[in-house]
Amino acid sequence: DGDHGLFLGENFAAVTGNAKAYNSGNLNSDRIPGTERHLINLQYSNTDFLGQDLVAQVYYRDETLTFYPFPTLAGKAPNYYVSSIGASQQKTDFYGGKLTLNSKPVDALTLTYGIDAEHESFNANQQFFNQAKAQQSGG
Repeated sequence: DGDHGLFLGENFAAVTGNAKAYNSGNLNSDRIPGTERHLINLQYSNTDFLGQDLVAQVYYRDETLTFYPFPTLAGKAPNYYVSSIGASQQKTDFYGGKLTLNSKPVDALTLTYGIDAEHESFNANQQFFNQAKAQQSGG
C-alpha cells in the first residue's frame, strides 16, 4: 500500500534468476498500482401504475485498474535479459437503464415486460518506462 512495491534487484536480478524479489518501501513510479471504482444506482417503483407494478432503474459505474510496472524478458535460458519495463492501465465506463411492468391479466398468470438498455466503453494502454533508471532502482 502507498509507496510499497516489489524490488526486483539491481539490473532486474530477481527476474533473470540471479536474486530474490522482496517488498520495498521506496516505490517511486508514474503509475501507482491500484483500483478505483464508482457506482451510482437509482431505482423507482410504483405498485399501482395503470393497474400494474412499475420498476425503473438507471445506473452508472466506472472503474480504473492500474497494474504494477513489470519487465519483459527476452533471450533464451540461461541468458535472459530485460528488453523493456512497462505498466498497463484499464478504464471501463458502464451505464444503462431498465424499465419493467408487471401485470396479472388473470389469476394464474403474471406477465413481465419492459426494456433494458446499456452501454460499455473500455480503454487500455501500456506505459513504458526508462529502462536504465528502472535497472538502477530495482524496477
